Order: sequence, then C-alpha cells, then structure tokens
Amino acid sequence: MRIKTHRRAVLLGALAAPALATRALAAWPDRSIRIVIPYPPGGASDTTARLITEPLSRVLGQSVVVDNRPGANGAIALENVATSANDGHTLLMGNLGPNAINPVLKTNLPFDAVRSFDPIVLANKVPIALMVRSDHPARDMAQLVAMAKARPGQIGYGSAGNGSASHLAGEMLKATLGIDLLHVPYRGDAPAITDMLSGALPCVLSTTVSVLPQLRAGRVRVLGVASAQRLGSMPDVPTFLEQGVAGYEVSSWNGLFAPAGTPRPVISRVNLEATRALRIPEVTRRLEDVGAAPAMGTPEEFATFLRAELDRWAEVVRVSGARADD
Repeated sequence: MRIKTHRRAVLLGALAAPALATRALAAWPDRSIRIVIPYPPGGASDTTARLITEPLSRVLGQSVVVDNRPGANGAIALENVATSANDGHTLLMGNLGPNAINPVLKTNLPFDAVRSFDPIVLANKVPIALMVRSDHPARDMAQLVAMAKARPGQIGYGSAGNGSASHLAGEMLKATLGIDLLHVPYRGDAPAITDMLSGALPCVLSTTVSVLPQLRAGRVRVLGVASAQRLGSMPDVPTFLEQGVAGYEVSSWNGLFAPAGTPRPVISRVNLEATRALRIPEVTRRLEDVGAAPAMGTPEEFATFLRAELDRWAEVVRVSGARADD
C-alpha cells in the first residue's frame, strides 16, 4: 500500500512539474530586472550588459537595468547576487576574474563562487592587451622587456584588481618572459588607465574593449594583444605570439549568471532572449568593433566551459604563485 502511495505521489509530482514550470515562467518577470556588474562603467562586462538591456527590456516587458558594484575583483557584486532572491529578477554579468579565477585564488570568500550561481549564457570572449602611454619610450615588447630586466620590480603594470584576468595575465607574462613587473591593482580598468594616462603608472594590461578607445584617440600605444591572430579592430598591433612570447593567449570573457536555484524555465528564457539580443547585427558589430568575439550557446555548454576555465586558471595560480593579496 505504501509503495502504491509513493508511486502515485511520484507520478502526480511528475505531472505537476510542467504546470509549475509554466506557472513560474508566466509570472516572470513581474518587475524590473537588475544585471549586476562586478566593475565600474566602461569595461567589457559593463559594455556587454548595456548593449543587451534595451532588447531584453523590449521583449520581456519590464525594464532591465545595470547595477555597477565594483570592488574586491568582483566579490562584492557576486556576494550581492548570491544572496539575492533566485526568482529571475537579479542576474550577474559574470567575468573570468570573479567567476573562474577568484574561486581558485581566494579561500575566504563569503560565498561559494561556483555553486552559488547558475550559468545562463556565455556572451563573448575578449582578448587581453598591453598598453603604454603614447609617449612611452618602449616601442614594442622587446624594449619593454629590456627595461624590466634593467629595473627588476620597479616597472608597474596596472590591472582591474587582484585576481582579475589582467592580474593573472600579468603573472603569466612575467613567468613566460622571466621578468619582474610590479603588480598594481585597481578597482576596474578605467581607474588604472586614468593613472597610466596621468603618468603615474607605466603600463596597463586590460581587455581590448577598454584599450581600443584610448588607441583610437591616440593616447596610448598598444605593445601586444594576447590573441591567436591580429584583430581586425587593431590590425597594426602585433600579437604576443608574433613577438616571441610563446603560448601567450589570454582572453577574458563575459557571461550571464543567475542565483543558484533560479527556475529552469527562467534560465532557458533568459538564454534564448539574451542570445537573440547578442545576435542583433548592430550589437554584434559593436562588440566585434571593440575586439570582442561573440560566443553564446546553451546553459549546459557554458557550465562545461566554466569547469575548463577553473582547471586552467588553477594551474596558472599554482605555477605563478599568485596571491589574492599581492
């Protein structure tokens, strides 16, 4: 009798699941949707999110707003999202640094940087580039390397923060070239670039999204880009590979996440609509124009990609000896 009752309960639950999922999706969204950004305005994550807010607002019938919460290489933003209701009204525009490097670099995070979030869609990949001010004496990587070897530990490079993609890209560069650069962390790309332009900082590693406006304005010289081939958006800039930095390919990435436990129908709908928004020709063109390569795919594919990234950066941290409090 108990077995029959249990089977009946399981059957009823299975029959009710689609109805519950349909009801959850029908009720969502019933208010504005917030996309939390781990960095200040102007970086790759912020740019990507702002390009899709209007298309998402239009199709979902509710406003979609950007909420910039910089600091601690994204940990402030991620904690905010991790502790938010998992009802689909709070999303995260995640990034390589906070979502794949922090989990293997920091041991004292107040949340689980992996299990606290459900992947939705990988939006794009953005190569890292190294820039100096336009009047900097180094004309190429060879000259900068020579300066670094002559003054070990005295030439600083700015990054978007401890544990960011640009921080670990710098550690990789140091290990690959056998040079000692001084890491100078900032709360995002924009303040690092501001200090470099003022002359307070020799060079900055950043994503091409942040680099290109400065290059086009003639304010910086880009010594190298960490992509497999030269970018169409900066065809005169050589890759690190061309300059003899073997194996040096580093791209940041941006992707949408939701708090863990967000209803799967909501995850699927956001994946669908965000993918459609990213495929709008004008959105695609604007992202490619700043060096961002479109990615997209299913939530499951994004989850697989994320696991591979965690493994890769765990090895970089181990080999480089990087620390979150450098």
